[in-house]
Amino acid sequence: METDHRAMCYRCFKAACTCVCDLVSRVDNQTPVTILQHPRERNHPIGTVRFARLGLSRVEVVVHWPHHGPAPVLATLPPGTALLYPEGEGEVLPPEAKPAHLLVLDGTWHHARKLFQAHPSLATMPRFALPGEHRSRYRIRREPAEHCLSTIEALAIALKTIEPHTPGFDDLLGAFDRMIDKQETYIQRREPRRKKWYETGRPTDL
Repeated sequence: METDHRAMCYRCFKAACTCVCDLVSRVDNQTPVTILQHPRERNHPIGTVRFARLGLSRVEVVVHWPHHGPAPVLATLPPGTALLYPEGEGEVLPPEAKPAHLLVLDGTWHHARKLFQAHPSLATMPRFALPGEHRSRYRIRREPAEHCLSTIEALAIALKTIEPHTPGFDDLLGAFDRMIDKQETYIQRREPRRKKWYETGRPTDL
């Protein structure tokens, strides 16, 4: 069976042929960000938290299984933290609000909901509302609806709203767009190699 041993970039944790490191410029965000990530998202090949790690100066990523109880990081969040998540029953901050810290849940919508449900305190945490309507550009990964944004899209829009004078958030989204283009090009180049096993006489390595 043919195998595909691709070289890896251990900075963005993507295959070297789709590495995004040279696409991302660092943004000096003034509002710190904590990302609570579902473990199944950690190594997803097209997950977007890698853009937050590479592109934001003030970001912490905490990986936590929902069934392991409350994540300790929640007890250390500073006063003024707001949750960037559309569900909950707590206070919804207006777009002009300036939270001191942002907490983001990362995973598929199903996994993010599991994280939310596993931490009852999140339901009453003030939530930051994104202004206006937005359509996701994450066309290489299925979202439940067009208005459902990826983590990096929601973060970039939120931080740009909170810090309108901080440069670089549009560039971060531009790098995300170029990653998507790069990934699509790679997929299209590989497609001719992915013949069905009954056309080649042997199983194909996908």
